Amino acid sequence: MPGPKGLRGLIQGEDTDIGKRLPIAGRPGLRIGDRLSPGDIEGVVRSHGSIYASEYGFDRTFERYVAEPLARFAGKKTDRERIWLVDDAGSLKGSIAIVEHSRAAAQLRWFLLHPDLRGLGLGKLLVEGALRNAGFTLAEEKASRLWGRELLEQRYQLSL
Repeated sequence: MPGPKGLRGLIQGEDTDIGKRLPIAGRPGLRIGDRLSPGDIEGVVRSHGSIYASEYGFDRTFERYVAEPLARFAGKKTDRERIWLVDDAGSLKGSIAIVEHSRAAAQLRWFLLHPDLRGLGLGKLLVEGALRNAGFTLAEEKASRLWGRELLEQRYQLSL
């Protein structure tokens, strides 16, 4: 499992090199980076669609929910927004992002980790690092019916 300092350093911007290796035993090709390359948008959308359909029964409308704002995000570059992609030996295996929701608020989006990488502590460190770095606090929870399922929706707040 990676030490907290190594991954937190990536989350906090100390080292955002796409080639940065994460020290996880048995996973020598695991890397994390914050630059989108050709094919990454499609990979994030495809991963979300297939994993959420398989694990939670979400329907095809979920892919549109992921794709539209992700495409807008990719078309702009601001200091207030950032995405991290998890690569395992050349295969996109995860993502997490902080995006501008409004001038006064940010949003944590597109968090997903392939089942092959779960249980290693990587997901927890990604979420905790992103939330801590950005200063998010839980602002609201509500039950919702989305993508064919009953869900607990959480909204975190960030003062920018």
